[in-house]
Amino acid sequence: MEKYTLSKTEARNIFIVTIVGDSNDADYITTEEVYNKSDFDEYVVNALIDLMTNYSNNHQLENYPNKFDLSIPHNGWDGYCHSLESVTIKHIDDNGEHWDVEMILPDDEEDEEEGECEE
Repeated sequence: MEKYTLSKTEARNIFIVTIVGDSNDADYITTEEVYNKSDFDEYVVNALIDLMTNYSNNHQLENYPNKFDLSIPHNGWDGYCHSLESVTIKHIDDNGEHWDVEMILPDDEEDEEEGECEE
């Protein structure tokens, strides 16, 4: 007897954002949100860059100030998780192809510029 069935999804041109936070002594909480392309491009991408640039070190996530722009992992007692463990972003394009999305953070841009050779 089969335990599950598969059906092809019709979801297209979406971004799936998964955020994992450390709640307490390696108790991890995960959130996942799905955004359409216009919302992702308009505000989510900037919020993710801010999150990953300014709140990704140990015990910084608990100070994230923007309660409503992203689905930040939290527990029911202490509020936000204290540390950001990971952010994973997937994109499903108009053709149904799945893509891994890598954010270009400000430090990444500086590293790229330093690596360029002048002729």
